[in-house]
Amino acid sequence: MGRKKKHKNPATKDAVQPDIKPVASPKKSRIGLVVLLSASLLFVGAVAYTLLLDDDDTPIKKPVIQRLPFPTFPDSVYNSPISYADFVGSEACAPCHSDVYKVWKESTHGKAGGSPSPHVVIGDFDGKPRRFKNATFTPFRASNGDFKFRLAIDDMTPQEFTIDAVVGGGHLLGGGTQTYFSKFPDGTYKFLPFDFIRDEGVWFAETKGNQGWIPISEDLPITELSEWPPSRILGAHMSIQNCQQCHGSQIEAEFKNDQQKFQTNIKSLSINCESCHGPGKRHIDIMKSPDSEQATDIGMVALETLSKDESLQTCFSCHALKDVLEPGYLPGKDLEQFYSLLLPMVGESPFHDDGRIKAFGYQQNHLFSDCYISGSMTCVSCHDPHSQGYRDINSRPLSGAFDEKQCASCHASKAVEPELHSFHLPDSPGNNCVSCHMPYLQHKAMGKVLRFGRSDHTIAIPRPAFDSSIGIENGCIQCHSDMSVEDLQNSVNEWYGEIKPHEEAVAHQIKFQEGFNVTEAGALLLTDSSFHTAAQMAGLAKFSKYLRPDGSINSTQVEKIKKFVESPDVDLKSMAMASLHLTADNDNSVHNYLVEQLDNLNEVDESKVRKRWSLILPQLGENMALNGNPQGAIATYKKALEISPTNTKVLINLGLLYEALGEFDNAVKAYTDALKIDENDIDGWVNLGNTFQKKGDVAKAVLAYKEAVKINPWDVKGHFNLGNHYYRTDENVLAIQSYQKALDINPGLIDGYFNLARAFIKNRQYGSAMKSVKAGLTLDPDNELGLQILAALTPNSEAP
Repeated sequence: MGRKKKHKNPATKDAVQPDIKPVASPKKSRIGLVVLLSASLLFVGAVAYTLLLDDDDTPIKKPVIQRLPFPTFPDSVYNSPISYADFVGSEACAPCHSDVYKVWKESTHGKAGGSPSPHVVIGDFDGKPRRFKNATFTPFRASNGDFKFRLAIDDMTPQEFTIDAVVGGGHLLGGGTQTYFSKFPDGTYKFLPFDFIRDEGVWFAETKGNQGWIPISEDLPITELSEWPPSRILGAHMSIQNCQQCHGSQIEAEFKNDQQKFQTNIKSLSINCESCHGPGKRHIDIMKSPDSEQATDIGMVALETLSKDESLQTCFSCHALKDVLEPGYLPGKDLEQFYSLLLPMVGESPFHDDGRIKAFGYQQNHLFSDCYISGSMTCVSCHDPHSQGYRDINSRPLSGAFDEKQCASCHASKAVEPELHSFHLPDSPGNNCVSCHMPYLQHKAMGKVLRFGRSDHTIAIPRPAFDSSIGIENGCIQCHSDMSVEDLQNSVNEWYGEIKPHEEAVAHQIKFQEGFNVTEAGALLLTDSSFHTAAQMAGLAKFSKYLRPDGSINSTQVEKIKKFVESPDVDLKSMAMASLHLTADNDNSVHNYLVEQLDNLNEVDESKVRKRWSLILPQLGENMALNGNPQGAIATYKKALEISPTNTKVLINLGLLYEALGEFDNAVKAYTDALKIDENDIDGWVNLGNTFQKKGDVAKAVLAYKEAVKINPWDVKGHFNLGNHYYRTDENVLAIQSYQKALDINPGLIDGYFNLARAFIKNRQYGSAMKSVKAGLTLDPDNELGLQILAALTPNSEAP
């Protein structure tokens, strides 16, 4: 890897000193943890000595291990030359690569989305109303041809949304859907909560809780929709729910402080050539040059030359569950600088122990497949990257998804009388490799009403009893629903005898139980003899629940985790380093080991590790806070700041914790420190204002709310809290204006309707108050405050 360059000390730079102007928020939502590149300083203690006695009682000085400082870190080390202007679109590829372009154009990537038009839209925009329990939804075509949604929620002003972007076309086997986005005044494209599914031909919505995807009906309240009101945007942003850059090509969503709104750039809503190959401008310039034959490269990476993992990362930029480390990813940039593939396992993992998806996911569980772990299989081993058709390992085209040569090109012996292996008739589905090893699994988060299954890319051995125990409907039960799990397992036992066991790291996790003590857990979860990186990461993520600041693991466990530190996988390495830092850093030898590991990384790799490390620790700290250990959480946040002292979101989460504990001065300091780093951090201003409000310093609170509104007038928290202030000070007109602005931004803000109603009452506008409280009760019929306001208003309901 080589030794990294000497880091500069950013502590010598002048920091921005913001005026301390207060803020508050409607409800403190959990703030996402942004990982910023940063510097970290610790003081080197003087060398100490311990006096010992030798055999003749002569004192001997034995030096104590000196505690080394973490190496400092520059503000930014990853500066890619790639920008949005370097992308030219697939049409620019067509003149030279016409055959490939034509194949791509008709593929599911080529038809993945686009601007709304009759040949793209599959939903029924027929003008017929669909009734929710408390609302009416109507998809229709406007007189100018626009595709639109009209939403009329009972006792609320109707809304209309113009469709500006279409994602999906319902093409995929196992269930295909189409989703719609509208461009909002803040400059973002937001996901509208009404989807269309092709096979069933119905409008449906994603719901909260365990209902999954269900058709719109009179039994479904609008408030049960997980995406209402619209909030999820196209593009990656750290403070807003988002779709990342997956549903389109080269999508950027950046808040422009000078414009006080977002700028969203979208090259295409299809998945274009440059989504995989990277920016094409330089390639075209080189190939058009009269000196092209003398060029030393073609201006882009030849994907055929990628390693196994590099090839997978090309696809995993979209086909994976990922944690955002920082926004700004564009194809061709280093994916690991912007996303983590395995950190979603920390907390409530989306994977079962063997890698299959628990809720909703993509093809990332390929990382749990033995074809990947012990073989060389990548996505393009089976999928033609241009046509999205199927091919064998030798790139020969196959007839479709169920052509057995997809597997038999590697497992050649199984192609000779395959029924001897399958124990099924030659022409039956059970004699097909993928029917048993890659069945379509219905994703649990989708529920069971609408079909949305995806082929199981763990390529698992069918184990009827085990699969049933974790809620997986494997290929056996899908075909033989008339048989019991016991009978199916007996058949497998009879045919195959003792089948291949789970890989060691997986088998250990299956044995693990939540009630185990730390020693028992460590013996199973810290499997350091395995080559299964994803399972090792899953085990360490589970073990992290046992970690506490400075001391909860023994020396054996420390040594096992050190082996993970030496992993080439950046996620596992970072998780291991964060774990040791959290729980064993009081041991100077462990601390110095971490310092040495950081110091041996080059700057680019160190930046990847630090981003993950300073994201993992706050997540573990939040878990401690939720489990009644706030002091442990505080200590953990402080450790995160040792690694990334300019991480504003860690500082803000630390402030929230101090605020919850009533330590308001410490909270103010944490928020103020965050604002010194980023004076435009909305959450910093809002939460600082909340704390000032609790301290009784109302003037500073108001200034902070106003600062938040000035920076981003589209953020609801500043407006809502200003409304609360004006309500308390009897500035009723200003309170009404602030609450109305908050509700314009977020029409699902239930507290906003009731607070607005109270402001109207204070201003003697009883009719307006009645409308507002009824709107709130439409969304939350059992709200106690709303019912009280309604009861008090009834005698005055005819007043203006």
